[in-house]
Amino acid sequence: MGQREESTAQPPFACVLLRRLWPVLCVLTLACAVYLPAIRSEEGFILDDVALVGENPRLSLGGGWKELLLDRYWDRRRPEERLWRPTAVATLALDAARAGREAPAFRRTNVALHVLISLGVYLFALQLLPRRPALIAALLFAAHPVHAEAVVSAANGRCELLALGFTLAAALCHLRARRGEHIGLSFVGFAAAGLFLFLAWTSKESALVAPLLLVLCELGVRRPRFPTPGRAARFLAPYLGYLLLIGLYGWLRSIALEGQLLPRPGAWALGTASFGERAILAASTSLEGLIASLTPARTAAHYPLPQIVGGSVPAGAAWLGVLVFAAPSLGALSARDSRVRLLGVGVLGTLLAQVPALNLIPIGVVRADRLLYAPSLFACLTLAAGAALVLSTRPRRRLLATLGLAILLLAFSFRTCDNARAWTRAEWIWGETLSRFPNLGRAHLELGRSYAALADEDPLAREKARFHLSRALEVYAPRRSREAPFAARARCALARLVTHEDFAQAWGLFEEARHIDPASPEAWLGLAELYRLRSPTRAEEGDRVRDLRLAERYARTCANQVAPYSEESWLQLGQILAQMPGRGAEALEAFDQAVTRGARPWRSRWARGRLLVVRGRDQDAWEDYEAVLGLLEVGAELSRQEAASLGEVVPEARDLLVRLGRHEEADALTLRLRQNENRPAIAPASSGSRQ
Repeated sequence: MGQREESTAQPPFACVLLRRLWPVLCVLTLACAVYLPAIRSEEGFILDDVALVGENPRLSLGGGWKELLLDRYWDRRRPEERLWRPTAVATLALDAARAGREAPAFRRTNVALHVLISLGVYLFALQLLPRRPALIAALLFAAHPVHAEAVVSAANGRCELLALGFTLAAALCHLRARRGEHIGLSFVGFAAAGLFLFLAWTSKESALVAPLLLVLCELGVRRPRFPTPGRAARFLAPYLGYLLLIGLYGWLRSIALEGQLLPRPGAWALGTASFGERAILAASTSLEGLIASLTPARTAAHYPLPQIVGGSVPAGAAWLGVLVFAAPSLGALSARDSRVRLLGVGVLGTLLAQVPALNLIPIGVVRADRLLYAPSLFACLTLAAGAALVLSTRPRRRLLATLGLAILLLAFSFRTCDNARAWTRAEWIWGETLSRFPNLGRAHLELGRSYAALADEDPLAREKARFHLSRALEVYAPRRSREAPFAARARCALARLVTHEDFAQAWGLFEEARHIDPASPEAWLGLAELYRLRSPTRAEEGDRVRDLRLAERYARTCANQVAPYSEESWLQLGQILAQMPGRGAEALEAFDQAVTRGARPWRSRWARGRLLVVRGRDQDAWEDYEAVLGLLEVGAELSRQEAASLGEVVPEARDLLVRLGRHEEADALTLRLRQNENRPAIAPASSGSRQ
């Protein structure tokens, strides 16, 4: 008998390709699936996205790319802020040019970025872990519930996504260059890493810790050895290049911010808290962030300050909890087993990535889910490294570990779906926050403001608004400096709710708000509007004139001193001047200022057009009406107020065209009015700020 011939057949190419691609497909599918509620949502902008995207005139590129890239993140409407994020703002401008100011388009871009970043996490984890634990890390990251705010929030979330995405790209280039044998290719790899780091820094300032995280990852890849001079020089060479790039970034940042690199005290979330209090809060926040990064936590739009702020707890006791995690992790870096080293890298990376947001250097936010987007990457690496250790043990332990990871992944996925849905609408996210923190004044305030926007159409919403705003007044103490702005906002919101019911109560609430927070534009404009609305109802001419003069004084103070970059300030001033005899020219000047300050200044253009009609300048008025009709296009996403106003704008524009002798265009507008009658409207966007 002849010898049996050995098989030399290779597995089919399709099988090899599928074996390599199925982890990638799993990561991409999961990262997209958990955000289906955000992808399908047609809700508008909420919270900071209203100001940063929906009402941001710079995204229209009227001043060109140079002005956009060299301006502040919050432009001039918040002069106390000192943020420069040109890369993130540029991507928002590209989105606006591609899809207009439609919130769903921005959310879908963010989801696409998150999907790509999840793939980058898998590729990055492969540099540190075997294939299966790397897949575990990427899946946990893709479905992590703490990411909902970063992925769904258009503006602030975009900063987090780009910062981590470019940091991952830099890490991949850096680690690849370290292993390169050819000097030229290694130089190209380090240069690419430097470019990606620079883009990360110009997306968000927290990415400045990326070089330290790179050092930490290198220690995880290879066990630290005694450094010889030559070895130390080779190790430090690329980091010296990154340091030079940080210097370039600081120079450009100082130009954009006119030499003022740190935020003013008005933007500090902790006000004038001492460094000891900040250190205590930093320890508490870092521990809470570490726990939130390892568990399927519910989301919230705002978190209460820990009671230790302003208390007598020593800073050493607060930092003891951090040391409990950090000390063993530092020891794990010298272990022979790479999986143990990765455990140390994961814990230390989670803590280190939170450092820029711990308020040791004062910033404008204490804690937010979006700030954990980057730290959660290292938390997922920690879980994956722990899984790698367990999976290499006995079969029973492997089975239990696999079952536990599956349950955790399912919990992450379902929680992320809920969190993502909550972040698409103001009432939902503040309701979620209130269910988590029932006595949180900020949640009552913003939920009350959201219901107040629906009060004219729904009596039940009016009662809910009154209840939540009254609760906010009970919670907030005006004498506490950190709570003064919110105490003022609560009074302004409640005053607007009762403006048409009780003038005296509304006036008292607005006055209280103005004294609590003199920098509150809502208080100044509320008083101006209150007197403007009362003026026509007064019986005596002298009383009507007196009310208008008081309204003008409040509105002019707001426009010139309190909020000079606000469209609403100048619009209110123009409306008041238009009601005063002989002040038409001044009213037009105010409307001009309002138009230049608005992203979609349809209200300002409409008001100016009406005044031009009264003054007999029909042709100039038509230019404004035509612009308003263009801003309120058929088929665009309109709020209830915009849809109702369009029903008034179209007949006025049609009559104006008839007077100008343009009858065909007037007939076309008649058809447009009929189309608008059956047009659906969306709920008004909430502009409650996270700051």
